[in-house]
Amino acid sequence: MISSRTTTMLLLRPQSHHLVLRASASTVSKPLQTQLARNASSSAMSARRSPSTSAANSSNASPPATNTVNPPLTTLPAPLELPTRAPETSAFSHYFALGKAYLVFFKSGIRHSVTNFTGTRPLQSRIDKQGRGTITALVEQNAITRSEMQHILRARHDIRRLPVFGLIFLICGEFSPLVLPFVASVVPYTCRIPAQLERERRIIGEKRDASWGTLANVGSVSECLQRGEKELNGSQAWHVARVLGVAPKMLPFEGLARWRIKRRVEYLKLDDTLVQRGGGWRALDAGEELVMAVQERGMPTVGKSESELRQSLDTWEALRKKTGDLKAGVWLVRPEQWKSA
Repeated sequence: MISSRTTTMLLLRPQSHHLVLRASASTVSKPLQTQLARNASSSAMSARRSPSTSAANSSNASPPATNTVNPPLTTLPAPLELPTRAPETSAFSHYFALGKAYLVFFKSGIRHSVTNFTGTRPLQSRIDKQGRGTITALVEQNAITRSEMQHILRARHDIRRLPVFGLIFLICGEFSPLVLPFVASVVPYTCRIPAQLERERRIIGEKRDASWGTLANVGSVSECLQRGEKELNGSQAWHVARVLGVAPKMLPFEGLARWRIKRRVEYLKLDDTLVQRGGGWRALDAGEELVMAVQERGMPTVGKSESELRQSLDTWEALRKKTGDLKAGVWLVRPEQWKSA
């Protein structure tokens, strides 16, 4: 028999504008705990090894997971197993099963978002005390790993979106997939379905390609690589923002675009440093982790195999070794030209 009672309360503290989550522990029999852990591990590994792009179909062997590079599997969307409709199955039964599958997926995503937030509270305390409130200070002190940094950054991202997403989920239930494409910005990463991820990456890729077609008179490659975000003119700043996928939509202000570019550059510097400390890019898991790393660096991911994605990161690593400091002008140069930079 299982004795389980879990209560989760979300309290918003006005003075700190942070969400405080408290969860009581569940009590489960020890043998069942072991079996559940094995099942969860198996499902999670399947999620990471089955990305939303063709990277999963590569014949190359994937490197072993590394705790200091790859964040917990709970930071990624869970596997979404949709039922197939048999000829004898009625439309009602099929769509009922379909809605149930989405319901299970979204519940799992919400649970993982809460788990990630509560699990990173000790790390947040370390950032506040030892890092003086910044992750950068901990990186400089070599007191944080990439796994930890990605864990807390994704936990912050998702917990901020959870209240609005939860409201949509309560209202729409299993019909949420019909609504979410129109409000993608409020969906926690753990709750994004494969079709949504594919659509977002395809749109970013299309805008990136279109932007390259309009870019002109940027100067030599060496000049571009040394150009910071403050030295970009208006059209160049918008181009870099589109390439990185950070161009603002609701508030299309150039100042906001430049701020987002600056934040992305600062983040990538930290991420690159921690990756190298953790064993390099070959330590990165295949699947969604690999796709996310390539996309964040402004390189195409749609339709790319695992070997092609890893080659992109090898090119990025070689560029970083040549240039030293990373500047926004890097994205005024096409990735295929980085090798000759």
